[in-house]
Amino acid sequence: MRGKAQACEECSREFTSPTLKPARFCSRACKDSRRQRLQREERLERKEASARACVVCGVSIPASARADKRYCSDRCTRRARRHTGNAQRRLRVPDASEPISRAMIYDRDRWVCQLCGEPVDPDLEYPDPMAASLDHVVPMSRGGTNASTNLQLAHLTCNVAARDIKENLLPRPPIVIEGKDYYRVPEAAEMIGTTKNILDHAIRTGRVPVFQPSNYRYLSAQTVAELQATGLLDGRQHRSKVSAEEAEKRRLERRRSCLTCGAVFDYPNPENRRKFCSNGCYRASKNLKRRKTEEEKAQPFPSWEKPCTTCGKPMLVTADRPRRYSCSPECARKRKLERHRDRNGPWDRKCAVCEKPLPPRDKPGRARATCSEECRIEWPRLRRRR
Repeated sequence: MRGKAQACEECSREFTSPTLKPARFCSRACKDSRRQRLQREERLERKEASARACVVCGVSIPASARADKRYCSDRCTRRARRHTGNAQRRLRVPDASEPISRAMIYDRDRWVCQLCGEPVDPDLEYPDPMAASLDHVVPMSRGGTNASTNLQLAHLTCNVAARDIKENLLPRPPIVIEGKDYYRVPEAAEMIGTTKNILDHAIRTGRVPVFQPSNYRYLSAQTVAELQATGLLDGRQHRSKVSAEEAEKRRLERRRSCLTCGAVFDYPNPENRRKFCSNGCYRASKNLKRRKTEEEKAQPFPSWEKPCTTCGKPMLVTADRPRRYSCSPECARKRKLERHRDRNGPWDRKCAVCEKPLPPRDKPGRARATCSEECRIEWPRLRRRR
C-alpha cells in the first residue's frame, strides 16, 4: 500500500511503494535480476531433462555447459581431434586389410625406439616428449600405408623430429580425385622447374587449366607432363609479342641523359620524370645544390651609404634591405607623420569643446579630440546633452 513499508521479493530490503498499487520489487535492477534468474533456472531444467554424455568416454556433461558441448574435458577433445584426423587419412590411404593395434607394434619392437635405439617407458602418456608413439616408415602423405611393415615404435620427440626430414626427402605422391591423379600448385611448380608465382600468373591468365573442387587448386598429371615437355614461359616473355626491331625502336625513344654525369640511360615509362641514371648521381646533384646554397649564404651582402630622408644623416644600406629610408625609429615615425599630412592636407582640427585649434600630432596613433584636461572631462557631458 502507498506509504506502507514492504519487503522486496528479490533483495528483502524494505521500501515504500510510490503508487497506490502494491509493488513487488524495490528497483528496476531487482526486477531484472529476478527475471534473469528465473530464465537461467528454466534453461538448466531443460538441459537436465535431456541428459548428455561425452562422445569419447561416456561421462555425463554438466547441465551448466554449452548446448553444443560434446566432450567432457580438453583431453577428450584432443583425442577426438586425433581420431578425426586419423579417419581422414585412412580415407586417403589404401586399407592394409589386416587387424593392427598399437600394443602389437610396441610388443614387436620390444619397447625400443626404432629411431634413436633407446628404451621407451610404457607408463608415460601423451603429451610427454618421451612417451610412446606410432611412426610410419614411409609417411602417409608420401604414399605410405597402415600395414604393420610400415609401422614402428618411436619416442614422441623422435617422431616429430624425423617427420620434417622424411617430408623433404621423399617425393609426395599425386592426389587421386574421381579416379585421376592431381598435384597441388607448389608441387607442380617444383616438378615443372619454375616458381610458384610464375605458375600462379599462368593460372590467373588462363594459360594453364586448373581443377579447383574446394579452396585448393590442383593440376592434373597430364597437364604437368605437358608443361614438363614444353616448358612454361614467365609472364614477361608471354606478354612480349612485338618484333625485335619494334622493341629496339621503343628502347631508343626511351633514352635520357643524366644531369650529373651525362650518361645515357633508359626509362621504362614516358611519363616518368626520372633525370638521373642512378641514386648516386641523384645524391651527388643534391649535395652540389646544397653546397652552392651554403656558399651563397656565407657571402656577405654588398652595402653602400645612403642619406636619411628625414634628418639627412648618412646610413648604411645592404642589398637584402635596399628600401631603407630612415636611420632610426624616431626618424621613421616623423616620416610617417609627414606622409600622413601630405596625403590628408594641412592640420586644421579644433577642440570639440572650446573650438580652439589643436596642435599637430608628434607621434602616430589616435587623434585627440580636446585640447586640455578640462575639455576632456567636459566632452562626455556635452555629448550626452546633444
